[in-house]
Amino acid sequence: MLSGDITVEDAKHLSEKYYGDIKPSKFETNNFETLPESFDAKIKMKMSDVKLSRLAKIMAVPSFVQNKNKAYALEVLAKYLSQDENSPLYQKMVAQDKKALSVSTYYDGISRSYGSFSFSVVPVGELDKKFEEYVDNAWNYAIK
Repeated sequence: MLSGDITVEDAKHLSEKYYGDIKPSKFETNNFETLPESFDAKIKMKMSDVKLSRLAKIMAVPSFVQNKNKAYALEVLAKYLSQDENSPLYQKMVAQDKKALSVSTYYDGISRSYGSFSFSVVPVGELDKKFEEYVDNAWNYAIK
């Protein structure tokens, strides 16, 4: 790292002086096996000092290394679905139906293997099977 009163030429000279002899390492790509189309696992945690429920769904999806086009599309989808109060999931679940306090989506594609797409909702009431079905329906409504 260089900081302070330095020119680009000086920075280039110093970089070449100290790091010029270092050869780049070889980047090996791994062929990761294809994940099944659908895999479902549930984890339920309860903590006595936490009174707020949250439903989170995390999906394995292509990373930038695996498929750049899909990764860019997933990045845009995550922003579109829940970036602000005008997004489809917020409008459906928080503003219109008033069943959630907040909703968020996030794509993490910076990985050598699979990326992840997460979807998180804080419900207004209890977290039960009926709410999970509602979340699935809202998700399907938002992405069509």
